[in-house]
Parts: sequence; C-alpha cells; structure tokens
Amino acid sequence: MKNTKKVSWILIVAFAISMTALAGIGARAAGSVSVTGVGIFDQNPNKGLHTFNESAKLFQVTFSGNFYDPDEVVGGQKLWVQSELGPYIILNGKTVAQWNEIEFNSVQIHVKVSEALGGQYLEFNFNGHEGLPTEDSDASITFKKDFPVYEGSLSEKSTWEYRAASGAPFTKKVRTSNTIEVTGVGIFDQSPNKGIHTFSDDAKLFQVTFDGNFYDPDEIVGGQKLWVQSELGQYIVLNGKTVAEWNEIEFNSVQIHVKVSEALGGQYLEFNFNGHEGLPKETEDATIIFLKEMPVYEGALSEDFEFSYKAGNTSAWILKKQQAAETSDFAVPAIIAAVILIACSGSVAKKRMRK
Repeated sequence: MKNTKKVSWILIVAFAISMTALAGIGARAAGSVSVTGVGIFDQNPNKGLHTFNESAKLFQVTFSGNFYDPDEVVGGQKLWVQSELGPYIILNGKTVAQWNEIEFNSVQIHVKVSEALGGQYLEFNFNGHEGLPTEDSDASITFKKDFPVYEGSLSEKSTWEYRAASGAPFTKKVRTSNTIEVTGVGIFDQSPNKGIHTFSDDAKLFQVTFDGNFYDPDEIVGGQKLWVQSELGQYIVLNGKTVAEWNEIEFNSVQIHVKVSEALGGQYLEFNFNGHEGLPKETEDATIIFLKEMPVYEGALSEDFEFSYKAGNTSAWILKKQQAAETSDFAVPAIIAAVILIACSGSVAKKRMRK
C-alpha cells in the first residue's frame, strides 16, 4: 500500500513538471520584438545607405531578438523574403509589394545573421528605380504592427526617417499625441449641404469630418480604406445602438469607410446604411454619438461628440453643445422679457389697488 502511494506521488510530481515545461514552451510564443535600427552598421562610421554596384543600394534593419524562424535560416541567411514580408513594410510611401508590382524585384529583402549586428537582421537591396531611397534624398520606412514575427509579434508600428543632409542612419520618428475633434456630420460635397443623401433605393449615406488625421495615413491606399465598421463600430452610437450592435442585428447594415478629400478638409468617414428599421432616414429625427474612446491615430478624441438630425431639415446635423448654445441664446432674452412683463404686471396691479 505504501509503495502504491509512493508511485502515485511520483506520477503526480512528474505530471506537474511536464505541465510546467509545456507552459514554458507556450510562453515563448507571447514574446514581442522591436525594430532597433535602420542603416549601415557594419561600417565605421555607421551611415544610412550604401551604394555597392553602380545604382544598386542597400541598408540593414536590426531587431531586439529573433523575428524569423531560425530553422529556416540556413548558412546564416534566408534569401528573397520580399514576397513574404513586403506587404508589411512601407518604403517612401509604397509597400515593398507595391514597388515590386511596378518593377519586378526592384526591392529585395534577405534575412541574415551577424553577431556584430546582434543576431538576425534584414538586408534591403534595391535598384535605382525612381522614388526608391538614394543617399542624396530624404527617405522613410515604416514597419506595420502586423509584420509577421516568429513566435510573437512586433511590439509596435514604427517609422524611421533618413536625412540626406546628415547621411547618418535612419532615426525613429517620435509619435506625438494630439486631440482630434469631430467637426461635422452631413453631406458636404453637395450644394447646399444637407443631412442625409439617398443614393440607391433605400441605401443612404452621410459624411463625418474631423479637424485632423484620425486614421493612419499609411493604411489609406488610393484615397480610401474601406470597411472599417468592425474596427470603429463599438465606439459610435447611432440612434441608440452602437454600429456594432446594428451589424449584429443585420450583417453590414451600417458600413463605414475612411476617405480623403481636399474639399472636405482631408480624412473623413463615409457612412453607408440600408433601410433597416431604426436607422436614419430623411423623414425621421436621428442622433449619432462619437465616444471619446474611439481609436484615433497618434492621439484621441478630445471628448464625446453628439450630433442630431431633424426630420425634413435640409441642413447638416447639429452638434449638441452648439444646439444648447442656440437654445441658451434664445432663452436669455426670453427670461429677461418675462421678468420685465412680471414687473410691469406688478406695477399695474399696485396702481389699481391705490385707486
């Protein structure tokens, strides 16, 4: 009996040790990696770019740890990974994938290993195609947050900038926090402006303008980023329900797109919605609230913004605090008039009593 108990305890301890080991293995997958440098780091002094064959140029990108599966890196390198990583890297305003659509393999990326550079790094080779980096022109490179990382993720999106005047390695752009305001809701590309526009049967739309960039410009391709309702929907309340709730009731009954127009002041949102019962229409009052927690590129909304639409009104939606101010402007003279009227009535009553 004692031996049986002893064996049981041994099995329990062995099981606990094995589970701890498995947990440790699982924990590896949760690591994050960051980009630590962009430039030429195996020359002294370091610099931003290097020309190695006529117009062929290169730079290196270092990381804080392994970003690529070591088993795939044979002989200290894994060549030609641009098709794999290209969609997640923006070079001078275009993704590497886009540059290589313009000219095949105009940008090539290789994974390499060097103890002097801290382990794994990326080497970028590119030709003299117009618009790609050169030593005598400023340049920038952005690594998107969803850049694929072995057993983890990139800790943040980061942008690095090269200044031709200095020739030094790229420097990391410091993100500045700013507040954004919602400046209008309605139809602003028609004259006169109005609140809601029906463009196809029961399909309707309105636009929402802001006083600055509220969405990452690098994510807006060709002047638009479509279908952001799943991203923003929980922070926007339309007629008493969040956009996310409306879309649970009926799939994509409310669609939201980020668009860019100089006439509308830059980035704006376009809301498209169908005739589902309860959603805005020209013949019914409506409200929309943008919650302060709505995600904003490099900043935040300054406060909650609530706008209301009045049925049949041909003008844009009205901001609640603006509406309150207009009501107050009317109320103050009305109160003064009422006080004067009461005073006059009292004076007349006294005169009658004297008689």
